[in-house]
Amino acid sequence: MVDKLLKKSGYYNGREVDLTDILEMYKKNGYTYTDKQLEFLKEYCYLKIEYTHPVWEDTTLTMDLDPIKAQKPIFLSWIPDYNNYLDDELLIIGEIESENMTLYLSKKGHFFVCFDDCIIDLGDDFKNMLLCLVKGKGGKYMVMEVD
Repeated sequence: MVDKLLKKSGYYNGREVDLTDILEMYKKNGYTYTDKQLEFLKEYCYLKIEYTHPVWEDTTLTMDLDPIKAQKPIFLSWIPDYNNYLDDELLIIGEIESENMTLYLSKKGHFFVCFDDCIIDLGDDFKNMLLCLVKGKGGKYMVMEVD
């Protein structure tokens, strides 16, 4: 199921995209990244993955793996709070548009979706994370206490 969704979104084995514009945005906004995070982006960046939510069967959700587009609407002030709370460092990699969730890949290799003080840890395997989203299975749900 996941492989079909990826193929439909334009993914193919050996895919590698130019990250020049993304790296400039990261630098401008103070993000740092690892080689592992960059390898993920080279392979999956700019894909728009559409799937039907299992509970809201008539609703199509879109995971847009475009960090530049996802960066625009977020409040940068939340990112240090997420990093402190998780004892990790998040790198913006996209968004789930229909749910207003920002998607991150951490330095420790975990995928997170966040909205305000809500954080969901979706694990460390991209295809498994995507499968969980498609099947409506959540990850570890956390709510940060904010002042």
